[in-house]
Amino acid sequence: IHTDQETVSRLRQSLPRAWVVPDAIILADGDARLRYMRGRGFDPRMQVVLDRAPASPPPPGTTFAPARVIGYETDRVSIDLPGKDGYLILADTDAAGWQAQVDGAPREILGANHVFRAVPVGSDERHIEFNYRPRAVTVGAWVSGCAAVLWLALSLVVGGKFRDSVVGVQRPEAEYRFLLHLAVQLALVIGLYGIVTQTELWSAAGDRLRPRQMLHSAIR
Repeated sequence: IHTDQETVSRLRQSLPRAWVVPDAIILADGDARLRYMRGRGFDPRMQVVLDRAPASPPPPGTTFAPARVIGYETDRVSIDLPGKDGYLILADTDAAGWQAQVDGAPREILGANHVFRAVPVGSDERHIEFNYRPRAVTVGAWVSGCAAVLWLALSLVVGGKFRDSVVGVQRPEAEYRFLLHLAVQLALVIGLYGIVTQTELWSAAGDRLRPRQMLHSAIR
């Protein structure tokens, strides 16, 4: 499709959303990874560039094989493996908090091709599942919730019967009402922030669009 200003054409060598490659090269430095990927020797169908060596490398592979994504949600991705030795690559952003299970057993996730994620797999393995379980978000939510409850309780107690222990004079009631209003506002801010950042639409957009933009801008 061609107009005066735009051209749209089919990319016949495009990769699937998930695939298995037989070989890997380890490059811890980000600039070195990008330089290698720009070179003509890099074939994304036969090799993956990892940010570190796997704790348990897979058996030597032989060929490229696409994998079938059978479930795709904001915090969960299910993939049927093609039965090949190598590294399963998922073209989603590699981020802290993601966990992988291969046939129900935990498996490490490696940074792949600078922005994606990879998992070592074997030819006898059939299924892999990624789940988003960020510990920082869980702990932060509990801390924020406890802090909001503490603010409310403290403000209610103080606003009812607190007296100045130094001068022996009751504090103005308006001052305690201010503390109560401040606590309520903080609780509302925490709640609204959680709704905005955890809504499926926002999370899905960030998870699906960012990796391709990062990789494109970095290589270009």
